[in-house]
Amino acid sequence: MFRTQGSDFGFPYPISKRDQEKALNYAKDLFFNNKWPKQVHLLSWLVEKFWPVKGWTDEDLAKLKGEKVNKTHELDRGVVYTL
Repeated sequence: MFRTQGSDFGFPYPISKRDQEKALNYAKDLFFNNKWPKQVHLLSWLVEKFWPVKGWTDEDLAKLKGEKVNKTHELDRGVVYTL
């Protein structure tokens, strides 16, 4: 980031929007689908190591781990009162 001094962050070299999108999609596929040939741990391992991660929900982590998301988890923590 030292090359992008100033009020806005940008690439230190000219790059088209199409090439930016291509790089973004490549990086997402590489890391979110665990396709990096030299990886030692899954991405979910890294996320769990620094959990909680700002902006991530339990559902996001479950999806990353390939788990089914329990949409009724709020009910699991509830209290039932009877009269």
